Amino acid sequence: MESNFTSIGPTTFLGPIPAVLIGCAEGEKWQKGEGAPNLLTVAWTGICCTKPPMLGISVRPERYSYGLIDRTGEFTVNLVGEPLCRAMDTCGVKSGRDEDKFAALGLHAIPAPTLTCAPALAEAPAYLCCKVRQKIPLGSHDLFLAEITDVCVGQAYLRADGSIDERAMRLVAFVHGQYRALGEQLGFFGYSVAGEKALKRRMPKRAEEAEVKRKPRKNARHMPERGGKA
Repeated sequence: MESNFTSIGPTTFLGPIPAVLIGCAEGEKWQKGEGAPNLLTVAWTGICCTKPPMLGISVRPERYSYGLIDRTGEFTVNLVGEPLCRAMDTCGVKSGRDEDKFAALGLHAIPAPTLTCAPALAEAPAYLCCKVRQKIPLGSHDLFLAEITDVCVGQAYLRADGSIDERAMRLVAFVHGQYRALGEQLGFFGYSVAGEKALKRRMPKRAEEAEVKRKPRKNARHMPERGGKA
């Protein structure tokens, strides 16, 4: 079969991937009003283990935030919704060496449970608390492998039954240099083999649409088959 693909060479063309803000600080003095916590924009991050829950972030060693994370061994991963997209971009082009990003952007740092130094972002829809377990030099970036020690979700995004309403978070993704909004739910893990009850519970709107399509239309007249008798 003839290939319809064109090689573009080895590159980082992978997407969509998360676009997040990493919270870090030199120590805990920022909680007493001394010194400034910092935010770093990262797109190269992902879950890498379930038990224990772990993720990784890749950071260039020359970045200001790299030293903060390396010295303290902790950071937060703050999810970004559409209202935070512009601030996230600014945090990616400005350095914490030169300014207090929280103050400049009107954002607020709050203490993160299980962590001593790293701040969480009060405006984030949710954040993950992380402690570094290993650092792996890769080349242009170093990979920080970290254990997720806690996850905090904004109360505005919790449904009455305790489930998380990710759609309401309006999360942002990163696709080859561009920020993208997430679209409608297409399914859930295992939906292709799920039973009717699970589909109705997890995707009620889709289940209703499918049921409507299956039902015969009211007042529909029976049409004889081609070549048959009426």
